[in-house]
Amino acid sequence: MNTWRDAWFDFGDAAYINVAAQGPMPRVAVRAVQQALEWKKFPQLIPDDTYFGLPDRVRASLAKILGVQASDIAVTTGTSSGLAAIASGLEWEPDDEVLIAKGEFPAHFAAFVPLAQAGKLRVENRRAPRPVY
Repeated sequence: MNTWRDAWFDFGDAAYINVAAQGPMPRVAVRAVQQALEWKKFPQLIPDDTYFGLPDRVRASLAKILGVQASDIAVTTGTSSGLAAIASGLEWEPDDEVLIAKGEFPAHFAAFVPLAQAGKLRVENRRAPRPVY
């Protein structure tokens, strides 16, 4: 690709300013998603290097960006399992307290309530304060 514009599909006359919720994907990302969807249809076709090597490549890339060792980075199947791994891996004291706002995602409770039931910490479920603007 010659310029950054070549990496993207033509937006026409649209200008994307706030892409926090939805925005365009570069061509390379669209191709990767399409390939991943094909592998979801036929998982037996996933190359071994992709299946087993991808997490190692992700760890290596993140380690380089963050200035840490690849062995310091965990790749999980999702946020819920990552939160549970972190919660279980910390050394809690019985008087430690985790605050979970009312209406939070259930994974927050699934990660911390069993630790509270085991007497390792306390969990408080409170209404989140209103933001001040």
